[in-house]
Amino acid sequence: MGKGRIKRYLNTYAGPPTRSLVDNLPSVTKEFPLSSSGYFGVKGSTGKVRRIKSDNPNKTACRFFEQIAQGAGEGKDLGDGKGIRVVLTDGTTLVYREVSSSDGSPAVDINLVHRISSVVRSQKIHFEKGR
Repeated sequence: MGKGRIKRYLNTYAGPPTRSLVDNLPSVTKEFPLSSSGYFGVKGSTGKVRRIKSDNPNKTACRFFEQIAQGAGEGKDLGDGKGIRVVLTDGTTLVYREVSSSDGSPAVDINLVHRISSVVRSQKIHFEKGR
C-alpha cells in the first residue's frame, strides 16, 4: 500500500469533525470487540500495545481505521506519506500508519484526551497476518 493508496483506502472529508469516539464505538465493536478492560485485540508486548490478526492485515487496519475515524473530518498526512492523523470532536486523536516503526505491521493509535467511561483506553493496535 503506497502513498497514493492511503487516500483511496482511508476516506476522510474536508471539513471539521462531526463525530466522537463514543458515536463510532457501536459500529466498530460489531466487528472488533472490546475486552472488559477497554482494549481492542489481544495484549501485545505491553499493556497499551494490542494485536489483531487477520488474513489481510492492511485491509483490516484500513477498515478498522475508517470505522473508528468516521466523521473525523480532514486527515493530516504524517509527512512521510506513510500515514494519516485525524481528530474527533471529543479530542480523541487517531493515527493510522501503514508500516509501524516497531515491527513493520500496519498500526492504529487511539489517544484519548480524557477517559471515555471505562470503555476505551489509549492504545496502539498492530494488525498482523494470521488467525
